[in-house]
Amino acid sequence: MDIFDDEILKLWRTLLKNKVSFIMIGGVATNLHGFHRTTDDIDVWTEDDLGNRQNLRNV
Repeated sequence: MDIFDDEILKLWRTLLKNKVSFIMIGGVATNLHGFHRTTDDIDVWTEDDLGNRQNLRNV
């Protein structure tokens, strides 16, 4: 997986633009830190509160 793929970058930009509080975990996050991991999934953990859930729905 190309961590700089346009669709992935679009996802991150959209989450940030909508003020979603999140962290990236798992294989993609590992790849961003320079370690090679063969995975094609993106794991996102969001803060679980009402405001953040509303922001996520706007995405």
